[in-house]
Amino acid sequence: MQAGSLVYVNARIKVLENSLLNTMQLTRLMDAENLEDAFKVLTECGYGQGVVVDSPYEYEKLLIAEEKASIEFLRENAVPKYGLEAFLMMIDYHNAKAFMKAKYLKLAETDNLVVGSGLIEADVLKDKIYADNYDSFTDIMKKALLSIDTEFASDNRSPRLIDVTLDKAMFEDIFNLIDKTRCRNTVVGNYFVAKCDFSNMSTFIRCKNLGLDEKFFLGNFVSGGKINQQTFTEIFDQSLEIFKEKMSFYGYGEVVDKIFEEHGLVKFETAVDNYLLDMFRKNRNDMFSVSPVAGFYLAKQVEVKVVKLVITAVKNKLDKTLLKERLRDLYA
Repeated sequence: MQAGSLVYVNARIKVLENSLLNTMQLTRLMDAENLEDAFKVLTECGYGQGVVVDSPYEYEKLLIAEEKASIEFLRENAVPKYGLEAFLMMIDYHNAKAFMKAKYLKLAETDNLVVGSGLIEADVLKDKIYADNYDSFTDIMKKALLSIDTEFASDNRSPRLIDVTLDKAMFEDIFNLIDKTRCRNTVVGNYFVAKCDFSNMSTFIRCKNLGLDEKFFLGNFVSGGKINQQTFTEIFDQSLEIFKEKMSFYGYGEVVDKIFEEHGLVKFETAVDNYLLDMFRKNRNDMFSVSPVAGFYLAKQVEVKVVKLVITAVKNKLDKTLLKERLRDLYA
């Protein structure tokens, strides 16, 4: 990463924003009759960073290239002391999950699970995890990985254990980084607080829908949000209406309201992505803040997710009405 000027990086972002898909382009993609037509639209939009593929069925290579390019841009332009490194730390933990599962569950291929490098080069992270050499990682990540090693050695060999342990460590590590850079009360700090809250809300809703008990919820609870564990436990045996009322107090009412609609959980997850992206969209033209950088990076992540949904729907001839429920708001 280079310590460049925030204003300079944001000026580059303004140019790059022109490459984001707009509503008209997305509509063309949705209206495609088949995969071949959808692939043609995608390539006409300049997708894929110049990657050459032999068949429309290899469209995911274009999506991976776009995602990797956005991550690499963030790595090169994460101006220090603004908390942008926290987004890269998320990638490290995502990759750590993939490598730990590969190490213990004997997965032969992880390339499709690793989309790029965060603060740690992906290949370096992989080699060190496979060698049980965690000393160069943060103390928090090291502790989490050692804990997983101990559990698997005791025959507690659950993939969910890996996810839960590293998710908890990730938020702890991120908030530690944010506090060190004094970004707790900035838009970046607020973003991760909301992301943490939404993670717990999603777990809460799934527990209620699946009839899972409070113990299961507490085992998955992640710390760092503005809604503490006690708030959730006090309403765990109450109705989802009470849950919505409580979440409204924290400013999340409109998002939680989606769970009462048809296909509620899907709409809730879509609303969460829109809420989080909108935190940066509001200040996308503020050249003296990190909003343009973080907003562009997250916008590209959301865009790739949307494109994948649309092409999958076109390929499998799925109901486009159901597709629209899953579409996130575009940034462009």
